[in-house]
Amino acid sequence: MTPLREIDAISSIRTPARSHWATAFAASPYPIREPRKRAVVVGITYRGLSLQPLLGCERDAISFSKILVSEFGFKDSDILLMT
Repeated sequence: MTPLREIDAISSIRTPARSHWATAFAASPYPIREPRKRAVVVGITYRGLSLQPLLGCERDAISFSKILVSEFGFKDSDILLMT
């Protein structure tokens, strides 16, 4: 095998394949749209039990949901916040 063909063979192996999502819907007659991102954020503390309550759980859950919106592009309507 010549060096040039060897490089072509190696580069074809390393070429990233289409994502599974794109391949599955490539022949679909329906419009293609990106999947919707959703999240469930839970802040749990122990109230009414004999255990020591956890501090900051609700605040952490609220902060994390804000990070999902500002840094990861989630919509507020796609986050279920349970505190």
